[in-house]
Amino acid sequence: MAASASTTVLGALGLAVLAVVLDPLWRWTGKLETLVHEAGHATMLLVTGNWPTEVVIGSGRRAGGHTGLPDRPIFLPSAVAAASAGYAAPSVAGLVLARSVDRGWSPVSVLAGLLVVLIVLALFHGNWTALLVISTAGSLLALFLWRAAPSVQVGVVVALAWFLLLAGLRSMWEIAGIPASKIKDFTYLARRTGVPAEIWFLSVGLGAMFSLFVGAGWLLTH
Repeated sequence: MAASASTTVLGALGLAVLAVVLDPLWRWTGKLETLVHEAGHATMLLVTGNWPTEVVIGSGRRAGGHTGLPDRPIFLPSAVAAASAGYAAPSVAGLVLARSVDRGWSPVSVLAGLLVVLIVLALFHGNWTALLVISTAGSLLALFLWRAAPSVQVGVVVALAWFLLLAGLRSMWEIAGIPASKIKDFTYLARRTGVPAEIWFLSVGLGAMFSLFVGAGWLLTH
């Protein structure tokens, strides 16, 4: 059983590395990272009692995305939580999925939870690209829930965990050469809190590395 789990974890790691490192693949898999980024914004807005107006994913290779803020003013704690959740979301989601594997949570429950999140996001889609990415990811999750064997479902959770942990780090690497003051999330945080954008960037970057280190430990010892 341990050998089988090790093969699953290492195989999933190999696939995730290819999906994140190879640019031709990242052109498409990066849309999933963008979706999780925007889901982080939208989720924190909803959790803090605010209503996102739209979730948009760009159609270009590095077009990024956008989550519309409500028209009314947002209180500082809610604004900080929502703005900081974007770049942190892939790493945090990957860490939670890795923990679910480590703790032996039911893969059906985990995948069903992800599917519910996608259904909620679909209600806020702001363009066709966002709807396409959400519906594609949701259809695949539904297929694995309906048809896949339990061992395959575990493999999907492991693969998603690896992908998100690595994707969170790659997204920070891609913007490392851009002044933090020109990145809208960190600029917004700096304006609302007075803390320099560079500090916010460093905090999220260190968080991504920490998540990968901890999450890898949980997965590799599974």
